Amino acid sequence: MSAPTLRPVPRPTLPRGGPSQGSPLRAGAAAALWALVAGLVAVGLPVLLVWGTDERSSTGALAAVRAAGQVWLVAHAVPLALPAGRLSVVPLGLVLVPLALLVRAGSAAARAHRVADLRGAGRLTVAVAGPYAVAASAVAACSASSAARPSVAGALVGAACVAALGAGAGVVRTSGLDAALRA
Repeated sequence: MSAPTLRPVPRPTLPRGGPSQGSPLRAGAAAALWALVAGLVAVGLPVLLVWGTDERSSTGALAAVRAAGQVWLVAHAVPLALPAGRLSVVPLGLVLVPLALLVRAGSAAARAHRVADLRGAGRLTVAVAGPYAVAASAVAACSASSAARPSVAGALVGAACVAALGAGAGVVRTSGLDAALRA
């Protein structure tokens, strides 16, 4: 019996003009989804680990997941309504997590969709920040509990600002438009 011959699989080719033929909204939404999930995991994992290892915890897994979502929202300057008052603090160390992930997401979007000028960079930044902010407001709605209620409107605005800053920096840096921005 002879061994079968292997034929190389042809690689997909990009259309003439390269990656710029794709939709900036698709590239931005994919980058925003990646940054959102990675941020929730990075911020939520320690919260869930503490909950899982605490023998005295009487709360369920759903409450721990909601708390993880609330911590992630606080990193985006989202105010929480508590029974004792309102918590609206921005932990500067924690905000660096979503900011760094969004810089990377903006860079990935800029590589997937070529950007030639500052207008294109702005469009791509909005294509990342818009879906990210909408998803953050959904996280705020799902993270509400009797102990803490995140502001859905605050999530929309806070996440949009953090996303625009982070993704915009990634898009501008990767596309080489930093000199045009300084001028």
